Amino acid sequence: IQPEGKVMLTLNAQNATEMMLDNHEKFRRATWQPYQTKLEWQLNEGDGEHTVYAKFRTATESESEVVKDKIIADKSAPFDLGISINGGKKSTFNNLAEVSVKAQDAKFMEISTDPKFTNSTWENYDFSIKPIYLKDGGGWRTVYARFRDETGNISEVIKDSILVELAPMNLKIAINNDAEYCTDKSAWTTLQIWAQYATEMMISNTK
Repeated sequence: IQPEGKVMLTLNAQNATEMMLDNHEKFRRATWQPYQTKLEWQLNEGDGEHTVYAKFRTATESESEVVKDKIIADKSAPFDLGISINGGKKSTFNNLAEVSVKAQDAKFMEISTDPKFTNSTWENYDFSIKPIYLKDGGGWRTVYARFRDETGNISEVIKDSILVELAPMNLKIAINNDAEYCTDKSAWTTLQIWAQYATEMMISNTK
């Protein structure tokens, strides 16, 4: 079925010169048309089971019985979508995160840290928790997800973000270049401080 609800009909009726087709068994708005073995046909709107009815007649206007065929239309993408990183937490100190997703009517899913899903592949839909490695370093990180149903309809892209915080590390403090004594009469000293990833600090003479 094409996205706009069109299908290709294959028809066969020996000795037929005309045919009549309709989406209703009473052929309410149908008219006779030249017999064809292939025809593109517009289904009624909406998802679900659709039936196409056909009958044929010869050059002497002898009509055939009505024949029909059914098809299930599914033009709706997965819905009721959700994604959560680390159970909805706003921040983490670990670049290895856990992602949980949900979607109704999904058969496959694609999860990536790239909004264009470069180098990612479709996998079977699973609402269980999935580990994912966030980009190295600190800052806001976003995970994207989309879903596909059995007939190929793809959902919109959803996302969630989390702040990767970097705890200060490689800490060191030196007083007067690690001097053993302070000789300044006012007890003023010079501090050398190292703290990787730090943006602020607090200094005190007591704990």
